[in-house]
Amino acid sequence: MKKLMISVLVGTAMLLTVGCNAEEKEVHDISINVGSTEEAAAEEEKSVDAAKLASDLVENIKYTDQISEVDLDTAKMFLNFADVDIEEAYIYESSGATAEEVVVLKCKDSDSASKAKTAFEQRVEEQTENFTDYVPEEVPKLKDAVIITSKEYAILSVSADSGKAKDIIEGAFK
Repeated sequence: MKKLMISVLVGTAMLLTVGCNAEEKEVHDISINVGSTEEAAAEEEKSVDAAKLASDLVENIKYTDQISEVDLDTAKMFLNFADVDIEEAYIYESSGATAEEVVVLKCKDSDSASKAKTAFEQRVEEQTENFTDYVPEEVPKLKDAVIITSKEYAILSVSADSGKAKDIIEGAFK
């Protein structure tokens, strides 16, 4: 009887864990509506040009501060990428006078992209705390920060035009 009860409890715990993990992945992925199975298969194979996406975000959004490219090693000092397996990274930071930044990552897999998303959320939270007293005018940009993951990609955009950032990012995945 004891063994049966333990088996039932372990089985229930496993089902709950699997269910929670599946739900988490759905929440973080961009949904792309496609009409047919063939189109869906083609969409699965589509690769996003991470360098072009980063360039589009930098060039097509107006920033109040000049943003400059930062190498991955430098970015690791202020972004917690310890557990993130990154294949490509395009990172742009402001001078520090504003909270503006762009980070486009192509990770090894969706698990690493999810970990990058968590690092982005922590970054936005920390920046919000820092800018609240330092430059409170920047806080609305942080509250509207765009953080999107899709497949192995993780993107962060902090600007005064989050709507345009979303459009550019979603356009890259179509």
